Formats: sequence, C-alpha cells, structure tokens
Amino acid sequence: LTDDNIKTPLIIKYPGAQKNIQISNVVGHEDIIPTIFDILDVPMKRHQDNHKFRGQSLLNIIENNETDSRIKRSDTRLQMDIGKITSLRSNPYKYIYFHDDDYELLFNMVDDPDEINNLSKLKNPLIQGQINNFKNIIKEYEIELFNYHKIALLDNFGLFANNENIIFDKILI
Repeated sequence: LTDDNIKTPLIIKYPGAQKNIQISNVVGHEDIIPTIFDILDVPMKRHQDNHKFRGQSLLNIIENNETDSRIKRSDTRLQMDIGKITSLRSNPYKYIYFHDDDYELLFNMVDDPDEINNLSKLKNPLIQGQINNFKNIIKEYEIELFNYHKIALLDNFGLFANNENIIFDKILI
C-alpha cells in the first residue's frame, strides 16, 4: 500500500475549467461521480446523505483552491479476508494497519515520501493522537460499511423489511 502503488493521476477537464491547475489534496476515485454531478449542476441522490466515507465533489478544491481534510482508504483484501491490510491517507500522514497481525505503520508523507521512517513507535503525544484518530476512523468505517450492507440487503430482500427479529451480526448471507 505504498503511494507508488495506490496513487493514480486524476485529470479532469470540463467546459469553463481553469487550465493547468494542480491540487495537492488527497482525493479518490469515489470523488469523480459527485464532481461530475456538481459540474452538471444535477442533484445527486445518496442512499445515506451523511455517509462520510463516500466521495465528495472536487469543485471547491479545483475552482477555489480550497483545502480539506479528506482521508482516503485503500485495502488489500475484502472485509473478512485473511491478510487484509488497510491504508488511510491524509495530508500529511499515511497510516497502514495489518489486521491479522494487529501491526501498524505511520508515515509523514511530506517529510518522508518514500515511506521509510515508521513513526508509530514514537511516544510523541501528537503522533499517538494521530494514530488513535486513524484507528477510530477504521472502526467507524467498519461499522458504517456493515450498516450500509445491512440496509442494502433489507432493500433487496423486501420480505425481511418488516421482520425486526433478524440478527444481522450473526448471519452470513
């Protein structure tokens, strides 16, 4: 999950766009569709409007040179696979968590773009606070992902919609 493997160039061209704008914000592919809807000035229907792990339009970043604190996630495996590794990338940090080994890495991507110096073992309160923040984001994401799939299952299998006795955390479909 090093940046040379997960970073991809993103080039956006649309009528009226400023030329040769480069942004340093962390963005993801999931931001493309909301950006297209924003460019077209078409409202985008979302299943859960407050879902913070979904893409967001890039227009404010592109047109107003705004910065934000997006955190983008990359995974090596699906939710319950063995050998899963998760990466959370922000400005300026990248956190990598090895689920099976309960092992973590933290890199300052501005000072260490080659991801050589693991900061996770430092006893610095700011570093430990950043690590705790990333750990909480992973937990929140797992809960939201589970709930999203639960709602999708209920929607797809409408016959279960009125049965409140189903225990989804103990059922594998």
